[in-house]
Amino acid sequence: MEGRRIGRTLNMTFFQGQVAIDFNVLKETYFIVLHSKNLSIHEKSVTNSNGDELEVERFLEYPRAQQIYLELREPLPAGGNFTLNIKYSSRLGRELEGFYLSSYINEDGQVK
Repeated sequence: MEGRRIGRTLNMTFFQGQVAIDFNVLKETYFIVLHSKNLSIHEKSVTNSNGDELEVERFLEYPRAQQIYLELREPLPAGGNFTLNIKYSSRLGRELEGFYLSSYINEDGQVK
């Protein structure tokens, strides 16, 4: 898999973005499973190498396993090239993972 385009908007408590992931299918499948933690997925689509959009039959989020799951109506054939497009948003957290809030005090005593 290769992240082709990534964009994001960021403020002090919230971020949103989009990503296009190019991938090649090694074995025919109906499923795409990705890691996802604390993201709200707003739009998702899968396109083939001709730019035709494939129908997503089902979309599931499994927070306990930190996964999202897309099932397609038709199988992705082995050897095919596809792009997964996702628009997402989330809140910034205080944990030191992903996008998170942090601050420091500079030499002048200012909080940055």
